[in-house]
Amino acid sequence: MKPADLNILSTSRRMTENMTGDNGGNVDKSTSSVGSIKGRVNHDFRYPKELGWDVPERVTPCIKLSFFFRKLDTVSWEDFYRHCAHVHADLTVALECFKALQVQRYVQSYQKPEFKQKLQSLGFPAADFDAYTSVWFRSWDDVAAFFSADEQKPVGEDGARFMNSETLKVMATEDVLIFGRGVPDLDGGDGITYRTSSKL
Repeated sequence: MKPADLNILSTSRRMTENMTGDNGGNVDKSTSSVGSIKGRVNHDFRYPKELGWDVPERVTPCIKLSFFFRKLDTVSWEDFYRHCAHVHADLTVALECFKALQVQRYVQSYQKPEFKQKLQSLGFPAADFDAYTSVWFRSWDDVAAFFSADEQKPVGEDGARFMNSETLKVMATEDVLIFGRGVPDLDGGDGITYRTSSKL
């Protein structure tokens, strides 16, 4: 094995331990804190004003639906990427229900092949998806109205041109902003930023 390979292996092992607290199966879970969160743990906050126990979470007041999927094998990566970012995006934003329901945000995220390969080389368990799209709504009623609209048919037909529907998975989440600037007119303020924190 080459020295470079050994460095990558060592780095990926350290990252796995840092993320999971597991050093390869040698953690004695009967005496460690793994899986033992109950109520408020005793923690010395470095950012008590922003993240202390009694500070309200900065929750974005939206329901975010994220659609994870793989592209069809018959579609090239370049065609998939450009079609989604232009044609499919245009079809979606042009929907009357998109405007009527005031969809708050629509983002496309792509896991480029080289990104996935880099993740794997670093020891990360890369998700087996090519992309995901996120659409932000103000309520569950808006979610139901948006996806049941008759005008969605052309969008669905276009999706069938590039999406492997058998791989589709959906998550409904809310965002808690920790670090970074908030979305104007949407978030209730900024998270921790380099500008506002004297500790960064």
